[in-house]
Amino acid sequence: MSAGALIWMIALSALSLGVEASEPRTYYVRTDGGTAAQCSGQVDAPYVPGVSRDRCAWNNPMIALPSNGDGPGSTRLAPGDTLDIAPGEYQIGFGVPGAERCYSSATYACTMGSPPSGRSAEQPTRIRGRLQDGKCVNKPVLWGSGGVMPVVVVRQARDVVIECLEVTDHEGCVNNGNHPMACARPEGKPWGPWASVGLWAEDAERLILRDLDIHGLAGSGVVAGRMKDLRVTRVRIAANPMVGWDGDLWGQSKNSGYTGNNVFEELVLEWNGCAEGYPDKKPKGCFGQSAGGYGDGMGLAHTGGDFVIRDSIVRFNTSDGLDLLYHRAGGSILIERVHAEGNAGNQIKAAGSVTVRNSVILGNCGFFKDKPFTHHVDHCRAAGDALAVGNERAGEEAVIVNNTIVSAGNVTVLLSGPPDSRVTMRNNIVVGLPAFISPGDQSADVYCYNTSSECKPWPTVDRQFDTVINVRSQRSYCRNPGMRCLSNVPPPYGLGRADVNGIDARLPPGSIHRDAGTAHPAAGTLDAARRARVVGSAIDRGALEAAPPR
Repeated sequence: MSAGALIWMIALSALSLGVEASEPRTYYVRTDGGTAAQCSGQVDAPYVPGVSRDRCAWNNPMIALPSNGDGPGSTRLAPGDTLDIAPGEYQIGFGVPGAERCYSSATYACTMGSPPSGRSAEQPTRIRGRLQDGKCVNKPVLWGSGGVMPVVVVRQARDVVIECLEVTDHEGCVNNGNHPMACARPEGKPWGPWASVGLWAEDAERLILRDLDIHGLAGSGVVAGRMKDLRVTRVRIAANPMVGWDGDLWGQSKNSGYTGNNVFEELVLEWNGCAEGYPDKKPKGCFGQSAGGYGDGMGLAHTGGDFVIRDSIVRFNTSDGLDLLYHRAGGSILIERVHAEGNAGNQIKAAGSVTVRNSVILGNCGFFKDKPFTHHVDHCRAAGDALAVGNERAGEEAVIVNNTIVSAGNVTVLLSGPPDSRVTMRNNIVVGLPAFISPGDQSADVYCYNTSSECKPWPTVDRQFDTVINVRSQRSYCRNPGMRCLSNVPPPYGLGRADVNGIDARLPPGSIHRDAGTAHPAAGTLDAARRARVVGSAIDRGALEAAPPR
């Protein structure tokens, strides 16, 4: 056997065993680093003229992930490498190192390259801010310029971690020509210090997004579709004037769905549908769909897959808070310990096999009315129903357990489902406030829109041990075991507070909701404050278990 043939066989054997040619490397970025010609990026040290190229860091993340000028770009990283970015501000877009192939007439296309796939889930490729003792303490800022769409991109990759970054821009404008705060887009010239999208992800598997603050872009915070086994932890998406999290790859609604297990924890979606002033970071120019906007905190296109959204806050978005109503291709949704309020449409809506538990929902859908930051919002869009849940298939069950739901929308809980589907409700506190869209009326109780108002003959509603207060059109559910249906109850209705300006779901001493619930296997072990639920006959109704007496 020749030497060349032997070397070829050894190489094939190494590939079959998954052996990599070299160990993963860490590359460093810092504000006082150098260009690719000056530094290798493999040492965390500043660039000093005359120093060896192998002894200093790069000065911009785009050196590691350069742009091709008309697309997602390329990479200097190998699978499993880490790009470590020190605190500071880094411009992303035309005119910076790594953007040499960009065009001044198309600065919007001057995006960073997509990182390569990791070697495995245990050896991912990482793009991250500098960690201290493994924790994200001081996020570096990646700010987009030239209308770049997007600032950060992940395409056709698996086992990638994006963590500990702030993604924003440096102009308080809206990428919508009809808005009074519209961004300038001079023809044939570089656009200004604004970016259209914060993060774009598509065809990604086992993508991890962690400790990110994506805010104040001119369009959308995140656009992500065709995800599988996505993990999102401690991510804030705020004040992006089109939408917070857009699950619809533009123009591909029927081909943007998620698969696998997708988990969102400690997610904050707020003020989307509003521009963010720069540098004051205050919401401005909030607008909705009738003014050419969008405004969801999170909106998914047609999708399947399993979703968990827990320990999260969804508030003050100019349309729906969470819109998972197009979850129609199979799978389950768990919404757990979510606080939703002040969204101008529905606070939460979901379809399929859905569980909503230990959550606080304030349906004050008229929040934006007459506010100084409001431009043109569709108050109580889709009637402003606080919670909307729809079964999609025969045999599916929606479970709504231990929630505090206060509504100024048309109804408190809107249900739908096909024959032989089922809805189970236990231990909920449901309060009707004066309905914003119908002066003189209260928000109605549970309502079905597919057949009769009482969900007869389908879906079957098994409702017990709920407390229903001051609602319009109390139904026959009031005759079910453990139900309490009360009228003319003064605020705060056995809660700490409940009105259109805020909610405190704690149960004060003497509250009628204390020790009034019943055990249910879907209730979960932790209440909305992550305190252990009391078991047995002493369980409370609503999202919060009363603190034990001292």
